[in-house]
Amino acid sequence: MKSIAIFRGKHAAVHSCLLAVLWVAAMPVSVAHEDRPVLSEMTSEWQKVLAALSIPGNYRAKWLRLTEPVFSGMHWNHYVVVYTNQAVEPYRGNHKEFQRWFGDNDDWFEEEEGEGEGPNFTNFPVGTVLVKENYSVVDNKPGRLHSLSIMRKQAAGFDPALGDWEYMELEMSGNRLVKGKGSDPLLAAKCGQCHANVADRDYVFTSEMDPKLLED
Repeated sequence: MKSIAIFRGKHAAVHSCLLAVLWVAAMPVSVAHEDRPVLSEMTSEWQKVLAALSIPGNYRAKWLRLTEPVFSGMHWNHYVVVYTNQAVEPYRGNHKEFQRWFGDNDDWFEEEEGEGEGPNFTNFPVGTVLVKENYSVVDNKPGRLHSLSIMRKQAAGFDPALGDWEYMELEMSGNRLVKGKGSDPLLAAKCGQCHANVADRDYVFTSEMDPKLLED
């Protein structure tokens, strides 16, 4: 992985969260088919919890799965799988742009403010929901489904400081751990402060995608 020793200009605010993403991106994180976790059926009570958040209990069947199980140092060292209620864009476009710019450009970390073209990221439309399934790690493989982390893009004005995203986290018992704005003190510490480092990507970290979805 490239050395990232010096940040200048617009990159000066990037801290350990982004460094962790770059480190994880360099790891062999894809999971062989036989090692993927068995996804148990949601209970009726669990489906009620999701329904209260306007998320279908069978979102796995109805929504688009963006990633294979991938290890994420950003999400408490869990394996994660990401689903969305939208099309593959702009998640795919932003992921490709990140890989193109930060993966292939040897001089990106030396760029001065206002110099160069810079990456071209796209914001997500209002109504976008991203559901991230968090799995424990057992013998370097995905284990038990531990929790769900959810981002929902609200209308302009909901939380302008952090891109108008609403954050939620649910345990598999159905217990809701957090729900609210990323700028709220509890959610800022748990979610918002880290996501603020990717404001240029509309506050969304992208995980290694299903290879089939990377095809144009």
